[in-house]
Amino acid sequence: QHAVTIVHATGQQQALPQHLEQMIIAKAQGNPFFLEELTRAVIEHADPEAALDVPDTIQGVLSARIDRLPEEYKRLLQTAAVLGREFAPALLQAMWEGSSPVEAVLLELKRWEFLYDRPGIEEPTYIFKHALTQEVAYDSLLTTRRQRLHAAAGHAMERLYAEGLAEHSEELAHHLTLGEVWEKAFDYLTKSGDKA
Repeated sequence: QHAVTIVHATGQQQALPQHLEQMIIAKAQGNPFFLEELTRAVIEHADPEAALDVPDTIQGVLSARIDRLPEEYKRLLQTAAVLGREFAPALLQAMWEGSSPVEAVLLELKRWEFLYDRPGIEEPTYIFKHALTQEVAYDSLLTTRRQRLHAAAGHAMERLYAEGLAEHSEELAHHLTLGEVWEKAFDYLTKSGDKA
């Protein structure tokens, strides 16, 4: 009964045929997050009957939902994933190369429940709804693009936080190491060690 309640709450006003409800409940095996994501995947599917082919794992369902996003929305979600589970929209904006406005896309990704936002003392923060969502978006990146985005994140942080680089030395070292910007990575690793 609890599983049915979650499916109904996630589907909101959109009633699903009983056989689809039962398929969702059987696949999710009592996992509330899997129940929610499976329900969303079925609702978002253009053909409800074809939704019977949704993947059997939560990672597969998340991957399918991300793949169905419009291309720029998918790219922004992947770019955000490079920044981690939580990220500042200002930093995402500083490294974004797409044509769509970042804030508008973030609002849509929030509406589709990939992300949620949390007001901050200094600046707002966006958070991936679940760590798995961030992991799946990150893992969907090709290695070369992932490397390029980490380098872009490091360079964007240098511009954005120019007055407080010491505070961000660990993050800078992380991104510039994975971005293979070796000289700067070594510099920030040294500063991180000194700070520690």
